[in-house]
Amino acid sequence: FIAVALAMVLLTLPAAAQKKAGKPGAGPLVPADSHFVFSFNIGSLLKKSGHDKIVDLPGIEEAHEELKEQSELAAKILEDPALLGIDFNQPIYIFGKLSPPEEEFGEPVVVGGMIASPLSAEKLETGMRNAVKEGLGEFGAQFLNNLKKEKNYSILTSEDMPAALAFNDDAFVVVGGNDEEAAADMGKLLRSVMAGKKKLSEGEPTFAAYLNKSVDLGGWMNLNALMELSPDVPEEQLKQIQELIGNLRMAGSVDFVPGGIRANASYSIDAEYMKKMKPAPKKTMLDLIPHNAVGSFAYAFDIAGTRKWMKEEYLPALKKMEGGEAIAMAELMIMGAIGMNFDDLFDIPKGEVIFSFIDLEMAANPDFGTPEPKPSLVFGMTVNDMKKLDTLLKKLEEEGGMEAMNAVGFDILKQKDRFFIANNGLIPALRTGKMPNAVAGARRTFFDKNEQGVLVDFKQIARLAQDFDAPNEVVQVLIKFAELRFEANKRGDLYEMGGELTFRDAKTNGLKQIIKMAQEIEQDIDLEEPPAVGVDPDNR
Repeated sequence: FIAVALAMVLLTLPAAAQKKAGKPGAGPLVPADSHFVFSFNIGSLLKKSGHDKIVDLPGIEEAHEELKEQSELAAKILEDPALLGIDFNQPIYIFGKLSPPEEEFGEPVVVGGMIASPLSAEKLETGMRNAVKEGLGEFGAQFLNNLKKEKNYSILTSEDMPAALAFNDDAFVVVGGNDEEAAADMGKLLRSVMAGKKKLSEGEPTFAAYLNKSVDLGGWMNLNALMELSPDVPEEQLKQIQELIGNLRMAGSVDFVPGGIRANASYSIDAEYMKKMKPAPKKTMLDLIPHNAVGSFAYAFDIAGTRKWMKEEYLPALKKMEGGEAIAMAELMIMGAIGMNFDDLFDIPKGEVIFSFIDLEMAANPDFGTPEPKPSLVFGMTVNDMKKLDTLLKKLEEEGGMEAMNAVGFDILKQKDRFFIANNGLIPALRTGKMPNAVAGARRTFFDKNEQGVLVDFKQIARLAQDFDAPNEVVQVLIKFAELRFEANKRGDLYEMGGELTFRDAKTNGLKQIIKMAQEIEQDIDLEEPPAVGVDPDNR
């Protein structure tokens, strides 16, 4: 029954919304002891694809005709998923909890389920009875007669099945497990979920933040709990790692928006060092990032807090763990090579870094005279301990690194508390403290307001592709994109990361544009593919 129910859910898409999309639906009911949660809003995905019904999607028409021969009801549900009684315009959540296997090479014990929003309890029950009767015959229909009314919901449990289900006007919940002992608790778990007891959204900030976002696809993980399933990590070492990093939780999502694709991630660590971290200082080197670079990166962070934690807690703890000898050996090798240990290296940075890949052009090789690609770029960082940096640079010079760098047109600049590596031609501008075409406007604001910021300009990438004679098909794909951005910030107890890929067409939804692009590429491949030997090209 569970297999039939889940198959119906996963193979159908919605036609009409009953509740406002973008809300968490029944997501707040996910139980607090879950180790992972996945969600998908297939109604939102269908709408954003530019199609009203699943049968309108490319390639579905033939599958629909074949489905008619196998199951008339399934074909009708494909045409009108509302017949199933589930509101597919609300997110569907798959949750689970894993336990280590009892035997050495056994499978993990999995207990979990699905939570969805019904159109109504009445419509769900009707759709479920029709689907089960179609899939399991009279046995299935008779089995559903065991539905009972409890409090404000209907519930179905059985001692013979490692699964149970319940529903009302607000939620449809199916739970199950792959272990006989776990199966005995399915009714208890189900009633707890329907009663809204011990909810994940109440005690876990990353999942609560996840529910508040617009999410087409996404999920949440308790990484500490999943670590415990690894047979390769000794129990004592695992305990040390968890004490060091605290409770690590992470959520991620993808949302298709007008003119782009948006991805977000957030993670929460309750370790003491994270609570002591200060906000990143204001950036001071943005004037040295060109506006029209191919790609640029700017980063500012609390280096003092990070340095203290790395020196006093993290590295000492790693060296004491099993396998820590490798870290100690690596440190000895570094000391032998440059005369500095890890602590010395951590003393060098001050907390701000920039990097910009400005351009790529053909230039003559000074040794052979033949043309070869030459990048134009700048790397800069603020320096906390210039003496230790000088020690590193002196070793680099002794090993011939400086000479090799100069030979390909790069040089080093030290200026007060700043250090740069850049093309020779950029050094004068770096000395003045500002590029003549410094980043400005919305791009400047983007770098300024985010602790970490990465920006890639597809206009420049498409230009380079044309300059270097890339295939026209590749250029045609590249010119459809505008920018790729990534940002990361500390927001209260959460670290939040996000990225967005935008298109030149800023109005059409990103999913619709991706589907159209895929169809165009497929057509190009079909046109270029030669017919098989002995096959008429007109009947391929």
